[in-house]
Amino acid sequence: YLIDPFVENREKLAEEYRRITGVKPECFSTLEDFLLRKPDFDAGVIVTPAKTHYKIAKAVLQAGKHVFVEKPFTTSLKDAETLVHLASKKNLHVVIGTNRTVFPAYRTAANALKNGLIGELQAISFYYKHAWEENTKGNWRQDPKEEGSGLLADHSPHYNHFLFTDLGFKPKEIIHLGTRFNKKGVDVDVCYKLVDKKARVAFILLNGSPS
Repeated sequence: YLIDPFVENREKLAEEYRRITGVKPECFSTLEDFLLRKPDFDAGVIVTPAKTHYKIAKAVLQAGKHVFVEKPFTTSLKDAETLVHLASKKNLHVVIGTNRTVFPAYRTAANALKNGLIGELQAISFYYKHAWEENTKGNWRQDPKEEGSGLLADHSPHYNHFLFTDLGFKPKEIIHLGTRFNKKGVDVDVCYKLVDKKARVAFILLNGSPS
């Protein structure tokens, strides 16, 4: 099934899905219409603007289905906790699209650290370089009025999640080292530092406007 309020978007995606699988998905314009049909599905995949994640994820969980939510998970801690509690209560899975944890290079590094192959972690740096500003033109991610807009909200979840979940990095302090905003008023280059309870340091530099 495919749900999108914009006809052009959903028809384009539906045709792409048909080309790959040979089956064209049934399309809906709203989540409400879709759920009223009481469809048979295993999980919902949410790839919408960040401010809509909570409402959609909650509806899917209440329908008794697992859910995959693109990062950032929600735009408030309260909403995140509500969804986690609801999923736990219904014995459902919530997966967040912080996909660095499954990238081979990251898996290799995490396993090497866990198995003592390269000693103990003292400090780590992440350098992200990608034409994010160019590739998100006209997108909600560059609208300063949108919750979850800007490079920091869009990409820091990848690195923070890897640090916290895979490397056991428990932050004690987060230090902002600098941000460059574009003409639209959203952050396109960001640098920050985290210090954990063991005095280990993680530097994260997100360069979303490389020449």
